[in-house]
Amino acid sequence: MDGGFDELDIPTQILEFTFQGNQAVGFSVNVTSRMEVAKVKENGQAQQLGLKQGDILIRIDEEDVGKNWEKATQLLKDRVTKPGKFTIAFSRRQVEKLSIFVSRAGMETLNGKYVFWKRDSQNHGVPIFVKETDYTSKYLKGRNESEDEEKADKPKENANKNVSSNDKDKDKDKDKTDINFLQCNDGNVHILQRVVCDEESGESLWVLRDGKDQHFYLAMTKEYLPPQQGWDTVPNSHAKYPAPGLQFYAADTKFVTKMLPDGTIYDPTKRNETHDALNIQSRGRTNQHRQQQTLTKLNQFQATATAAAVQIQAMAAKAGMGAATAMGRYQYNTAA
Repeated sequence: MDGGFDELDIPTQILEFTFQGNQAVGFSVNVTSRMEVAKVKENGQAQQLGLKQGDILIRIDEEDVGKNWEKATQLLKDRVTKPGKFTIAFSRRQVEKLSIFVSRAGMETLNGKYVFWKRDSQNHGVPIFVKETDYTSKYLKGRNESEDEEKADKPKENANKNVSSNDKDKDKDKDKTDINFLQCNDGNVHILQRVVCDEESGESLWVLRDGKDQHFYLAMTKEYLPPQQGWDTVPNSHAKYPAPGLQFYAADTKFVTKMLPDGTIYDPTKRNETHDALNIQSRGRTNQHRQQQTLTKLNQFQATATAAAVQIQAMAAKAGMGAATAMGRYQYNTAA
C-alpha cells in the first residue's frame, strides 16, 4: 500500500508484520529523528517475516509510536512477555525512486545528480547511487529495460523450455548493458556508497568514490541513508575543500533553471566561487578543525567496529577477496 511521502519526499510503503508473543522480536532500532531498524537478527522473527534494515517503526498494534521511543519500548516489553500475536507497522522508503544532488564539493567532478543503481546484497540491501552522466545513463537505462523485459517474458519461458534465437540475442544485449560500476576501474564514474555498517553501535560510513575505488569524501551517520551534512575529505586523499552537501528529491522532480541578475545561470551543483574567495581564511580554519574532529571520530569508529570487521572479512572470504582488501574499504590511514 502506498504510504505517500515522508520528510525526505520519497515514496514509502506501509508494511504490517504479525509477531508472536513470548519470544524476542529479533530487531533493534536506532533512535534519531525516527526509529530506523539498525539490526535484524539472523533467523529471528523479524528476518523470517521480511523486515529489513532501514525500515522505520511507526505503529504497534493500534498505537502510533513513530515519535515516542519510550512508549514503543514499553509496548514491546509488554507484548513479548505475553502469549498471543501482535502487529508492528513499519514504513519502508522506496529508495529506487530517490535522486540525490551532491553540491559544493571542492572536487567539482563529484558534484551532480546521483540516481539509484541497485541494492547492495552484501550490505543489508542498502542502496548504491551512481552519478548520472551520458555514459552511466546508457548502462542504467539498458539494465533496467532488460530486467523489465525479463520479468515480462518469464511466464513464456516457463511454458516453453525451448530457447529461441531471440532469447539468446536478448541475453547478449543484457550482457552489453549490465556493468558493475563498483569494479569498472573508471575514474570518470562516481559513486555514493555505504562501505560499512557497525550493527552494534548503529553507525555507518558513507563515501563518495570513483570506479577505481578511490575514496574522496566521507561521512558517518546513525541513519540508514547518507547524511545531507557533515561530510569531510578522506584522510590522505586528493579531495579538496569545501566538503559537499547532499539534497534529496523524488526521482521525477522537475527543476526550473534560474537566471541570475548578472545574466549567469544558477546551477545548484556548483559552489559559490565568490563566497569561497571572501571566506578563504576563515574557511581554512574551519576545515582544519573539522578534519581533526573527523579523524578523532574515524579512529574511534575503526577501533570499535569489530562486528563490522568480522562481517566484512567473512564476505571477503566468500567472494575470494583477501581480508586486507576488504578491510581497506574503510580502514583509512589517519596518521598526520
